[in-house]
Amino acid sequence: MERNHFRYFTEYGLDFCNQFAFDARIRSILEESLERCRLGHWLRYKEYPGHVECFRRGGLEAGRRVLMVQLWAAGSQLDYYPRSHLHKMDTFRSRRSLNEILPSELDRVGLKPEPIDLPVGGLIIADARLGGGGREVGKDSPP
Repeated sequence: MERNHFRYFTEYGLDFCNQFAFDARIRSILEESLERCRLGHWLRYKEYPGHVECFRRGGLEAGRRVLMVQLWAAGSQLDYYPRSHLHKMDTFRSRRSLNEILPSELDRVGLKPEPIDLPVGGLIIADARLGGGGREVGKDSPP
């Protein structure tokens, strides 16, 4: 996808979306987890190492359940904060218009990062309140 400059609205882009975002295995997880399932946001983010972000905030009081499906390139190294979605933490709007979590907030609730290495790339389905980010993002799109 990166080699094609992320042109989602081309025939190639629609095929890419069908292969990864609308794959039956992914859809079955989303449909079993949520009453209603809609594609709400489709975007490629640039690297932002050293920052912990979440798509939604609010802890257990967040309201509507939202899952995110992330496709990571080969060679990506990530840090996720398990159980961060269960805590209401102060955030601020990051330069990418996401919710950025300060390290002091993660310390306040006693959360430590869980490193995840994706040598061949990978797909992650998680609660959109989960805090995390890429330490290093691979340069090639997954096969």
